[in-house]
Amino acid sequence: MKKSRPKYLGQLFYSRNKDFDFKKLEKRNPEFAEKLKRQFDLGRSIVSCQLFNGINFENENLMRYYLHEYSSRFLQYGPGSFPTSFNLMEAFFNFNLENVLFELLEEESYGVSLYDFLDFITSNNFVSKNVNLFDEIDENLIYHITFTSGIDDISFKTDDGKEFFIGHVSLVRREQEIVVVLSAGEVYDKEGAEESIKSNSKEVMKGMITSYKKSLGLTIDDSLETKIVNYLDREDLWLTIAIARFDIENKTLDTRYIAQDYNTSFMVTTDDPSIMIDDFGKFITEDARDRYNQHLSDLEKSSSLFEFAKFCMYIPYYINKNEEKIIQVEYPTKLNELINGPISRRKYKEVNAKYKLFSKPIYFLESDNMIVQTGKKIREDQFKVETSGFWKKLKFNEQGVDKKGQAVMGRTWVERSEVYYQTNVGPVEIVNNQRFDGPMSGYIYIS
Repeated sequence: MKKSRPKYLGQLFYSRNKDFDFKKLEKRNPEFAEKLKRQFDLGRSIVSCQLFNGINFENENLMRYYLHEYSSRFLQYGPGSFPTSFNLMEAFFNFNLENVLFELLEEESYGVSLYDFLDFITSNNFVSKNVNLFDEIDENLIYHITFTSGIDDISFKTDDGKEFFIGHVSLVRREQEIVVVLSAGEVYDKEGAEESIKSNSKEVMKGMITSYKKSLGLTIDDSLETKIVNYLDREDLWLTIAIARFDIENKTLDTRYIAQDYNTSFMVTTDDPSIMIDDFGKFITEDARDRYNQHLSDLEKSSSLFEFAKFCMYIPYYINKNEEKIIQVEYPTKLNELINGPISRRKYKEVNAKYKLFSKPIYFLESDNMIVQTGKKIREDQFKVETSGFWKKLKFNEQGVDKKGQAVMGRTWVERSEVYYQTNVGPVEIVNNQRFDGPMSGYIYIS
């Protein structure tokens, strides 16, 4: 089965006849048309199984949200309809060329004590520059990490006063790039939230859809209510998704992205300037320059998320160092909601068994000493925010160049030719006053 990373999709997708007419094919070659239809139908069945074959944890659900979003947009409107998040999240998927669909990469799920991990990365024995991330992180494998303790007790604050609780991480390495996704909750006050809802109504959000996407038919569902979506069922936490793309060869943080969930849509803040910059790295308008600098300023206020994201790249290394502490627990997936009887079994009988996962293991790291000192500060200085250039999104069939000048499809590296806002990230304070001891601390039990 042929597969391709989505960012290279244009090399194959756009090389085919754009004027393809399936009805004409049915008349001209009905047998071949029927074969193609079976392949497409199988593709949709594979997507359905993957949407249900995850464990009911925040990070696995988030991956499947993006799988559904990108698949739906691709089938209904084409690749030009993808949201900004696709520029980063595509790393977690392959494109199945035979069945014309997106697929999640292979996944592994871990349960780790946040207390223990913070102790590890703040100890004198941990030296990040001595860790070879190419060796420690398997390529093309999604690592899902759920923090089994410390989620409600440890927060991450910056000097600007923003405070976040982080409970789930997903990361993947594709060649020299690592993309880290944090599922977090920002502490917010209800009065400020109400003002934010008013200023980001459905009408406002609709106005932010580009004219091209509007021409495709994209809009916001009027049946949905604009509201703050909570994280971990805590009414004081606003669900916030933070995504960071790192280049581990050049030691740079190339792109930052934050999305806060308003239920009807996400409010996005990013330093990806591709929609505001021309081919020569110049801002399209002065207003675009102002909006971009505002994005950069806003990202600094959430710097604790990206500072912690840097350290999250070392979680696989931490797991590898503590492999003898791993305990495997089998968890049910939600697939039995889709396949639950003889009729549904026959419907999905052609789907490969690797997609039909009714249960999956989570690998828990045993923890008997979950302590973190109040007021610890963390900072990773090895990876710097990229300021020499940026990735500009191209059409899928357009060829660009990477940082080394080598040909790539769908995006190109553009040297910055203007003065940009300079980042000034301070250390992140870890706030906690809890201690939990005991030989079985850190376990999650299921019955």
